Amino acid sequence: MKFTLSVLALFASANAWTMQFDCPRGSHFEGSYSGSKNKGCTSIPACVPGDHMVWGNTKKSNCVLRLYAAAPCAADQEIGHSKENWDHKFGQAVFAWGVTNC
Repeated sequence: MKFTLSVLALFASANAWTMQFDCPRGSHFEGSYSGSKNKGCTSIPACVPGDHMVWGNTKKSNCVLRLYAAAPCAADQEIGHSKENWDHKFGQAVFAWGVTNC
């Protein structure tokens, strides 16, 4: 866990935000993303309860991670969001995500 956060801290120094999924219980999906701008609705294979994600955001950034129960990421499908760094184990299935407010 500490290693993951250290790696994300390195990426965050070059980017406004970083996102890492580790979903062995659902679809076995693993993915890392980073950027400095908004990222539109992005479908992912199923991440189910017990799977894990880490969101890293620089203090200077206003970027907000948004998690959704389904694409196309409609407001009524949003199941979580955070501007702050977030190391989280999912309590429900997640099928899409995006980054706004950058």
